[in-house]
Amino acid sequence: MDRPTTYLPDEPLPSTADPSRLVVLKPSGGGQGKGIQIVEAGEVAAYQQRVTDGDFDPFVVQELIGDAFLYDGHRWGMRLNVLITSLTPVRYVLYPEGVAKVSVRAASPGGRSLDEWIDNDAPSRPARLPVTSMLQHLEREHGVSFDKFWPQVRELVEDVVGAIELEAQRLSLPLGREFLYPGLDLLLERRGERDHRVCLIELNSHPGQDWRDEPVQAALTPVWMAWFEELGQHELSAASPDVD
Repeated sequence: MDRPTTYLPDEPLPSTADPSRLVVLKPSGGGQGKGIQIVEAGEVAAYQQRVTDGDFDPFVVQELIGDAFLYDGHRWGMRLNVLITSLTPVRYVLYPEGVAKVSVRAASPGGRSLDEWIDNDAPSRPARLPVTSMLQHLEREHGVSFDKFWPQVRELVEDVVGAIELEAQRLSLPLGREFLYPGLDLLLERRGERDHRVCLIELNSHPGQDWRDEPVQAALTPVWMAWFEELGQHELSAASPDVD
């Protein structure tokens, strides 16, 4: 599964790592961008000691993706959704559209401001875009093709669902009919001048759906309708294998 290197609360960073490089601290029990900090790798040990002393909440450390296709000079991330209706057999539907979330401030070399990395629901943030519109914009701006984007997403989603299935088996949870609706937060890493890699940043078990931006709503609504129709056909076929 493609994702930036991530360290759990009890895992120290490698001593050979560059202490001046930037990493992101994420509270283990956080959400909605609250409590996230951009720090130098050399500062992490001090934060871990504060956790031990009870002076700081536990956190995970994740490497930042510095080389990305910028949107008018801004970094951006995206949220995609998948609906899982069974883990044995595995059955899920990927929602073929998403929301691109643009950072509040333009990127700068070595920038540590959180507003340069995420939108964080700030009132001054740029408008969000449908993912398909973002990819079209980047193709025009950077002269690259993102034909591999959705195949990479589908492969990543398959890995994620497989990991959920394995964890459910480990915990002896029911594996038949389910209703799991995770939100996948993804980034598009730049590989050279024209290549790219879709990376999983984190998985949200209870993702919000309150996208007020008109372009996003206009793009998502018809896809939602087609998606639920497809889902209904999937479930009907699963319940009655002989139905055409």
